[in-house]
Amino acid sequence: MEFLDVMASKMGENSFEDDLRDAFLIFDRDSNGYISKRELTFVMTSLGEHITDTAIEKMIKEVDLDGDGRVNYEEFLRLMKK
Repeated sequence: MEFLDVMASKMGENSFEDDLRDAFLIFDRDSNGYISKRELTFVMTSLGEHITDTAIEKMIKEVDLDGDGRVNYEEFLRLMKK
């Protein structure tokens, strides 16, 4: 039974990782490996959120560890795994 528990756990992790990758790809509309302010605004608007440019900039700044003004996959993972 222990082996099955470990395998089920690993399969769940892979599924979660796959879900995160899929979510990132939804945001990364131009497939360049980054989520830009424009892309984040588009997705949030598509979800029915009316959000200001200032709020979008703040969201990116909170996650953007390397300070390049956009969110890469590693930064996205850190946010989603919190």
